[in-house]
Amino acid sequence: MLIVRKEQIRAFERVDMPRFEKEMLKHVAEHFPKHLEILGEETVLDIIRYGRDQADDYGFTTRQQVCLFIDFLIILGHGFDDDPQIPWVAEILDDETVDPKTRIERLYDGVMAYLDHVIGKEEVFPVTPWRNMLEYPIGQLEERVGGDILQGALAEFKNLWPQKFRYVGQQQLESMCKEGIEAAPHNGRAPQWRKGLGYTSCRQLYPGRH
Repeated sequence: MLIVRKEQIRAFERVDMPRFEKEMLKHVAEHFPKHLEILGEETVLDIIRYGRDQADDYGFTTRQQVCLFIDFLIILGHGFDDDPQIPWVAEILDDETVDPKTRIERLYDGVMAYLDHVIGKEEVFPVTPWRNMLEYPIGQLEERVGGDILQGALAEFKNLWPQKFRYVGQQQLESMCKEGIEAAPHNGRAPQWRKGLGYTSCRQLYPGRH
């Protein structure tokens, strides 16, 4: 897993505020090139602006803290601060008994440990799970899921990303499947359960909720 060292982040303390977006974009290109390639420069700039505002809401005001928060936003996705797959994030961010410096350091340690579990120590982007998703034989979905839709779907999710399946746990994924079926739009020709499972798989496979 790629690690952005804290001493590298501290370099942002010396950058004037008007140059923040430009410097952050350069930082993302250097440390998260795959994310920049897939998301595109304009989307990354939007994430940087949004992340700076959201970091301020959590009391993160130094450039080091804001940079780390934006890094987590890029890695984990929009909504990572209340994602049910990683509930410990909200627990850290909402802990008013500790100062922002301690909270961002705890978040840093938590994110690094999480990535080690679900991606590996040498990666920062889930290449294999994304490839599994892109190569998934969607035409065989009904046959592969079988008669028990919920259990069949869980088995498919486990095949797509076994490390994350183990980390998130079957109970949480069951809840997400049910939520997905309920949230799926009631239109089009696809059965409701298929739309729901598609929704759920995106929730599971995309980092966070973009």
